[in-house]
Amino acid sequence: MRGKKPVHGHARKKAASREYKSWMHMKYRCMNPNSESYAEYGGRGITVCDEWLDFKNFLRDMGPRPPGHTLDRRDVNGPYTKENCKWSSSYEQSQNRRIARRIEFQGETKNLSEWCRLLKLTRRHFYRSLDRGETEQEILLKAQVRASHKTEAAS
Repeated sequence: MRGKKPVHGHARKKAASREYKSWMHMKYRCMNPNSESYAEYGGRGITVCDEWLDFKNFLRDMGPRPPGHTLDRRDVNGPYTKENCKWSSSYEQSQNRRIARRIEFQGETKNLSEWCRLLKLTRRHFYRSLDRGETEQEILLKAQVRASHKTEAAS
């Protein structure tokens, strides 16, 4: 098998496709202990599913990479699989980081930044309310009520 050239046309030496580069980087950070990113990926157990070791399968499952998007895992602690991966914008990726505080509120889970944006709540207000002894749920519920009153008043 060594020396056999890929037949998918994405691995051109000087102009590999964006999808191929994403696939190579994914494998490198998960499977190569010499990668600078290995400790954050392969070193902590992030794996690539066996099916995706073949680029054709990865491309079939992920499709073309939209401009301005990169490979992202829905569950940042989960493996690289068809079910757990998507193409995401840099904003979406910034919202899906391990350090992001995830909060479930009324059956939906979002990170704190997203809840603050949706409910017109500042992070400063959120943390001050926590310091005063309020729960995450109480803070978000109060913010939701305030936001709905503002919407009604504007109508």
